[in-house]
Amino acid sequence: MEKMSLIIPTRIRPQMMEDVWSSALNTAYDPSNIEVCYYIDNDDELSINKVKEMSGDSRVKYVIGERICLSKTWNEAQKISTGTIFWHGNDDCIFRSKNWDKYIIDEFNKYDDRLVFIYGKDGEWDGKTTTINGKKFPLATAGFVHQKWIDTVGYFLPPYFVSDFNDTWLSEVFFSCNRMIYIPEIYIEHMHYLLGKMNKDQNSIDRENRGVATNVSNLYNNLLNKRNLDIDKVTNYIKNFS
Repeated sequence: MEKMSLIIPTRIRPQMMEDVWSSALNTAYDPSNIEVCYYIDNDDELSINKVKEMSGDSRVKYVIGERICLSKTWNEAQKISTGTIFWHGNDDCIFRSKNWDKYIIDEFNKYDDRLVFIYGKDGEWDGKTTTINGKKFPLATAGFVHQKWIDTVGYFLPPYFVSDFNDTWLSEVFFSCNRMIYIPEIYIEHMHYLLGKMNKDQNSIDRENRGVATNVSNLYNNLLNKRNLDIDKVTNYIKNFS
């Protein structure tokens, strides 16, 4: 069975970083086959203390580093992982469905090339679509990719965004390749403050301010050529593999 790595950047949310990991273990089909890899800013003493407390469990791994571009935090945490299936995770999520890991592994096993993007319900999007630049596609938050994706395009996540749009990028690319897989039996609840599931904290305020300051939606639009390159790479790999 392929090992699964939950990749999670976290900041000033010590209880939430523990809750998401506990919920994943408590609902997994095979908890021994899962690890979590956190990225933690070196000025975040709350998270550093919490992860050191949690790291008595060998499945808990972490990187402590500079406060860098948000997209890059996932990439840095992925580098210390030992799995082959990766969750684009958030600390404000809770795993709700039993055997979620088995659903995901079984689905990847249906594709010899492993180039699929698998996602489930999040309590908000739940398979619904978004429209970006006139292009309509499902938005998959907190989805799963395989090492083959990283090998093919050269990164876990596109390393450009200080706020949002990683999930949009993955969704647009894999939808364009007809390789998005929605499994409604998987429910990973996004405890977002906009849904009234948590209070808006400083982390959310900072993220939103960064997005406005850098006009992140315009950046996404301007990177269309790079997304098209990813689409071509995935399409060609699938074609040549088959």
